[in-house]
Amino acid sequence: QTQAEEEGLITDRINAAVQGLGAEKTVKVTGEGQVIERTEPNIEVRVGAILALERIAKKNLDVHIQIMDLLCEYLQNNCAWHPNDLPQSGNNFPDQTAKLPRADILLALRVLGTESPEQTALEVSNKHRISLRNCDFSECNLRGLSFIGAIFYNCNFLKANAYDTNFKGARFVSCNFDFINISRSDLTGAQLEDVNWNHADPRRSTTLPNSVRGLIVIKSELNAVLSPPQGQKNFVFSTYDTLWGGSAGSKAANDLGKLMLGGVEIDEETERKSRLEAQTKFQLRFFSHYASSDPIIPYEIDAFRREIGHLGFPYTDE
Repeated sequence: QTQAEEEGLITDRINAAVQGLGAEKTVKVTGEGQVIERTEPNIEVRVGAILALERIAKKNLDVHIQIMDLLCEYLQNNCAWHPNDLPQSGNNFPDQTAKLPRADILLALRVLGTESPEQTALEVSNKHRISLRNCDFSECNLRGLSFIGAIFYNCNFLKANAYDTNFKGARFVSCNFDFINISRSDLTGAQLEDVNWNHADPRRSTTLPNSVRGLIVIKSELNAVLSPPQGQKNFVFSTYDTLWGGSAGSKAANDLGKLMLGGVEIDEETERKSRLEAQTKFQLRFFSHYASSDPIIPYEIDAFRREIGHLGFPYTDE
C-alpha cells in the first residue's frame, strides 16, 4: 500500500468510529397506560467506537492528538455540567448522586488517562494539553490514570475517585472538589484557581496528598484542607484570598480573605497587620501578600516556579 492509501484507510476508520460516537437507539417506555418511544444513547455501539479510536491512536501517532481532542469534545457533549446542578448536600456525605457515570464516559476518561510512553512523549514535545470544560465527573473512577498538564475548567469532581492519579502540572479552574478522594495523587506543580473544596471525604484521614511540591492555589475555598502537608509548606504558593480549612494558623488569612471575597473595603493599616499575622502563623514560605486580582500575582507565581525549578511543560507553556 502507498502512503496515500494507508492514510485514506486511517481516515475511513476514524470517520466510521466518529459515526459510532453518535449512535442512538429507540426504546419503548410504558407510563400511565401508554407506550412511548424515545431515543437514547446506544452505549454498546459508542463503547465500541471509543475502543476503535483508542486502537487507531496507539498504532498511528500522527493522529493521536486529534483523537484525544475528539474524545475531549465527546465528553463535553455527553456529561455536561453547570454549578447549579450540584446537589445541596450540606455537610453530609451524599449517599448517591442522581445518576451514576455511564460506561462510555468512564471509558473515554480511561483512554485519555492511559497513554503509551510514545504517546506521552508526543504530547510533551507538542506541549499539548488535554482540555475539558463544563464536565460532570461526579463519582467517576480516575484511579491510577494520568492527566499530566491537563486543563479542567468548570468541572464537577463530586465524590470522584482520584486515588493515585497523576495531575502533575494540571490546571483546575472553577471546579468542585467536594468529597473527592485524592489520596496518593500527584499534584506536583498543579494549579487550583477558584476551586470549591469545602467538604472532605469522611472515609479518608487526609485530604491533600503529600506530592504537592509547586502547588499553586488562587482564590479558592479549601475548607476541607487543614493545611498543606508539613514538609511541603515551603513549596506551596497561596494567594491571600484563598480560604484554608480549620487550621488555627490560617485564621488570620481566612478572616481577611472572607472580607476580600465579600467585597468589603479595609483600611491599609488593618490589612497590613492582618497580612503579617497570617504569614507568620500560617508558615507558608510563598504565602502571597496580595489577592488574586492584583496584577503582581502572575509575577509572583513566575518567581515561585523559577525558585523551585518548575520551568517548561507541563508547568508552563514555555
